Amino acid sequence: MRRVIAIVLTGIMTIGMMCVGTQKETKVEGKPLPIIDTITYPTAIDYSKLYSLKKEHRKKEVVDLTQDEAMLLMRISVAEAGNNDAIGQSYIMQVVINRIASEDFPDTVGEVVYQSKQFSSVTDGRLDRTEPDLASHYALYLLESQQVKCDALFFEATWVKDSWQSKNKKKLFEYGGHVFYR
Repeated sequence: MRRVIAIVLTGIMTIGMMCVGTQKETKVEGKPLPIIDTITYPTAIDYSKLYSLKKEHRKKEVVDLTQDEAMLLMRISVAEAGNNDAIGQSYIMQVVINRIASEDFPDTVGEVVYQSKQFSSVTDGRLDRTEPDLASHYALYLLESQQVKCDALFFEATWVKDSWQSKNKKKLFEYGGHVFYR
């Protein structure tokens, strides 16, 4: 019994250390993870540097995020692409940020995420059961540091066939089991 408790406590301590970013040797995609300091939120993502969307289609140059919005952005990335690496999760975040900056979508992370019938994880309740993980923290870092960029406004699972997006939007690329569209 003591051995089981010791193993469980060791596992909890290791997971806890990973979540606050104290293990410098942890790697994602062969790159070391940065120390994750949750005190860095709220943050601003300079949209004008993320990609070259025509200015007439932009309503914002910089998307400011509160701590709650950053958490929701990480949660939606885990709920939609939790089986992906940090890069795949950052592409999901990028879609949300692109929508906020677009004239055609709502103005905040919450309004975009909870817009009717836009994200399956909201519709089926997965988002409510999801918490940010280490990969989502790293995904937000990749997004903020502009290491991952795309101008997609839509995405769907690769297994979806004959969808509205595939018929009406321009396919940009596939990554991590998702197809991204503009």
